[in-house]
Amino acid sequence: MTISKRIAMWASAILILVPLAAAQQYNVTDLGEFQGGGVSQGQAINTIGQVAGYARFSNYNAHGFLWSESTGLVDLGSFPPASNFSVAQGIDSFGNVVGYSDHSDSLNQRGVLWSKGKLIDLGTLPGGTSSLANGINDAGQITGYSNGTAGVHAVIWKKQGGIRDLGALSGGYSQGLAINLQGEVAGFSMTENGTSHGVLWSKPSGILALPMLSASDTSASANGLNNLGQVVGGSGGIAVLWQNNKEHTAVSLGALSGGWSSAFAINDG
Repeated sequence: MTISKRIAMWASAILILVPLAAAQQYNVTDLGEFQGGGVSQGQAINTIGQVAGYARFSNYNAHGFLWSESTGLVDLGSFPPASNFSVAQGIDSFGNVVGYSDHSDSLNQRGVLWSKGKLIDLGTLPGGTSSLANGINDAGQITGYSNGTAGVHAVIWKKQGGIRDLGALSGGYSQGLAINLQGEVAGFSMTENGTSHGVLWSKPSGILALPMLSASDTSASANGLNNLGQVVGGSGGIAVLWQNNKEHTAVSLGALSGGWSSAFAINDG
């Protein structure tokens, strides 16, 4: 190909990309805060634009919130007393929210579901005193973690069947961070030598350690997954996409020059 032809092709590509770039404009919406608080943070958003997160009060306590364009910032509350701390971590397409709240004795936290104006205690594994919910899918399945007689393990809560232990790698510690419609869970688990691995749980395969981006990496986490089985997270300080193939190939998503990066969510697009 001649240089003149290459230049013509590049010029055509630039002319196509310029209007596309100009069209990608975003509006910033302030979600507000609790009266006197001054701090709020969105943690998750669903397909209809509802946002779950937490906001602080003037006394620095915080409660989970649900925000929508029609209602604004709504305090989801906590287990009594009202001074107990709570955080909303995940939301489904129906506005059901999951997270955690200090329990009644304020010494332990419990994974919770806020649904239709009710605060539901998700409970713990047998022998456990503490739990936390990180994600929920549109089938009502919730993932997070709980302590119990076997240690701190990733779990699934289901409407029918209650809580189920997802197990862990040899180190005995794991967390579930995200769940898709197939009930697959992404998260991380520690091994006995202190290495953290990104992991994927599924009903047919159980727990699967995802490959590190580099053989020298000692820390990884799978933070999100979509309904196509693609997983994202970080390995060795670089954002990663794990492909849905037999090897779950790790693909670097890159980072800014000299910087750190991690991916936390992925859609089906």
